[in-house]
Amino acid sequence: MKYVAILMVSIILLIVVFVACFAKVPIDKVGVKIRLLGGEGTVKEDYPPGYVFRIPGIHRLELMDPTLQFHEISKNGDTKKSLLLRGSDQYETQVDVTVVYHLKKGEAHKALDKHGPGELFKRSLQSFVEKNIWDELSKLDTEDFYNPKKREDGAKNAMNRMNEDLTAQHLEVVEVLIRNVEYDKSFEAKLLDKQILDQTQELEVSKAKLETEKEKTELIGKETDAMVAAIGEEMTAEINLLTAQAEADIAKIKADADLHAQTALAKAEQDKRQNIAQGEFLKTQAEAIGEKKVTEAYLGFGGSLYLAKQMVENIEMGEIEVNTNQVNPFDVEQMLKMLGVDIEKERERSDSK
Repeated sequence: MKYVAILMVSIILLIVVFVACFAKVPIDKVGVKIRLLGGEGTVKEDYPPGYVFRIPGIHRLELMDPTLQFHEISKNGDTKKSLLLRGSDQYETQVDVTVVYHLKKGEAHKALDKHGPGELFKRSLQSFVEKNIWDELSKLDTEDFYNPKKREDGAKNAMNRMNEDLTAQHLEVVEVLIRNVEYDKSFEAKLLDKQILDQTQELEVSKAKLETEKEKTELIGKETDAMVAAIGEEMTAEINLLTAQAEADIAKIKADADLHAQTALAKAEQDKRQNIAQGEFLKTQAEAIGEKKVTEAYLGFGGSLYLAKQMVENIEMGEIEVNTNQVNPFDVEQMLKMLGVDIEKERERSDSK
């Protein structure tokens, strides 16, 4: 139990020391540590968000705001009044201006030495910011505030001039915004008259330009019509030429086809005639060979018998009497012998052939 009590006491002491010796720097702040003893003053270092070690009674931690700050010169802003400008044309113009600035990075401890703790540096800023803006914007004529480019250039020149003076203050201006402009009433009336005159002149110029552009448009229209007509004629001529060429090609193709067809027909007719002639020739040749074979057959013994048979068949017997007991009328050789034909001689002649 004794050791547990000692441990608990030690933990409590550590917590007390931690709370007492460590200070927290919030996320939107930067810490500056000041030595209270020894006369050394501000520690030459900025402490980022987190915990910073310090010894109570020896060190003090100051918090500085490094984020963007706004100084408003307007009736509802820091100055409770707008910036009054008198241009070279002697007209008065009231302008609302917002100056956006911040501490330079890593120079919070220097700003603390220069201006003191807290946001006392705002007093240093306000002391000369109006003077710098007034000096730059008063260079513009009242009418220049109607020109956004000239108005922005004046604000940019004021910002650059302030940054030159703020270098020793460890501050930096990042933007000068002209938010509202109130013109002198008499100037507004004059400006209105001028604008009406300018607009009237611009209207006349626009009318003249319109007539000029109208003439150009009519001329372009005529030129376009002429070009379209010329292109149409060229296209018509080209179409006619292409049509003629196509017709010539078609005629040539047709003539070639007709010639080819006629040639093929002539060749077919010639082949037909040759085939017919060849067939007739072969037929005649076959008939001649057949006749020859028949003749040769007739010249042989069998042919003689056949001719004799034909002769017998064609003989008209008339009153001749044939004793069928002695003669067989269907025995050709017997009949030929009766008619006086020498059968043996005819057979020998046939065999010799």
